Amino acid sequence: MSTTPPKDAAVAHVARCLRLNPMWQADGVLASRAELHGVDAAKLNPYQAALDESARKQALRNKVYALRDEVWEAPIEEIRKKLNRLRLEGEPELAKLAVRLRVIVDAREELPRLTQHRDFNDDFFECFKQVLTGSVRQSAEMRERVAASFQDRRLKKRGVRMVTLLQREHPELAALEYEWLDYIIRHHAGYWNEAHYVMTKNVDIGEYYWQPHWAIVLLIWFTSPVGGTVWIAVSAVICVKRLVKAK
Repeated sequence: MSTTPPKDAAVAHVARCLRLNPMWQADGVLASRAELHGVDAAKLNPYQAALDESARKQALRNKVYALRDEVWEAPIEEIRKKLNRLRLEGEPELAKLAVRLRVIVDAREELPRLTQHRDFNDDFFECFKQVLTGSVRQSAEMRERVAASFQDRRLKKRGVRMVTLLQREHPELAALEYEWLDYIIRHHAGYWNEAHYVMTKNVDIGEYYWQPHWAIVLLIWFTSPVGGTVWIAVSAVICVKRLVKAK
């Protein structure tokens, strides 16, 4: 509780404040006044608590982002200790990122073995690492670059094999980007694989009777144009039926 200050102390306070620029040295003015009245300086500034909380959150974000930047290179145990020291209550986004970093750290111990597999693609994995630990913008840009690179059939084939390898050997790591990797598998696995899937999904065994054997079709076509036309027409109807059923 503040008390009426002595006259000399009040004069000294005024003299100090006159030497301060309140625009840039407001903290000094408040500190002098707090000393004069014998109170906590923080209580004289209603915005100080909010400023302190904002600074605390920013410092916490900086710590988590620093761990994100070094998670692939720093010693595993060092990263684990730093993650365990974090207090992320009330910070759902940072807590989610910390969980992702823990999954990456746990997977790092087995990654050297993965690199020995014949389907391992170092270029794709470097892109995958950037997607996992980049900023929101960086991750989105990398996903687009990978999708664009899949216009090259050779790169697409190698990429799909690498995704399949990740999903099989490190499902917990692949699960961090499940939607993106699943999209790659479903939309870039190749025309023939997708066509085979669509044409054979939910097909009754009896329908295979009508599946055209092109050698027979050609034979019938040359010997009996009408018979060949009928065969092709019936086969087309069956194919349309399969596509509708597959949907």
